[in-house]
Amino acid sequence: MSLELLREKFGHSVFTHEKKADNKEKIHEKLNDDFNSSYEKIQYNLSKEKHQEQIEEKERIIENLEVEASELASEVLVLEKEKAVLLEDLNKSKWMENN
Repeated sequence: MSLELLREKFGHSVFTHEKKADNKEKIHEKLNDDFNSSYEKIQYNLSKEKHQEQIEEKERIIENLEVEASELASEVLVLEKEKAVLLEDLNKSKWMENN
């Protein structure tokens, strides 16, 4: 028997080396796919986290603007009351002038 026939018969054929190379390549591809998938998940989570932070910042801005609007509305009420008092005083003084 030739050396090649003996190797084939006892499992040491040339094909075994090719199979090992194919297996290594498949393992490498699988690891690459897993790595890329993990990287994409990380990028997605970072993007999601960034958007969440932007949303929270905008919510804080809205809350601050609502507080400011409330304070301005209170100031307007105070000024309208002062205006009413001044108009009443003006009307009284006109009435006193006429009498």
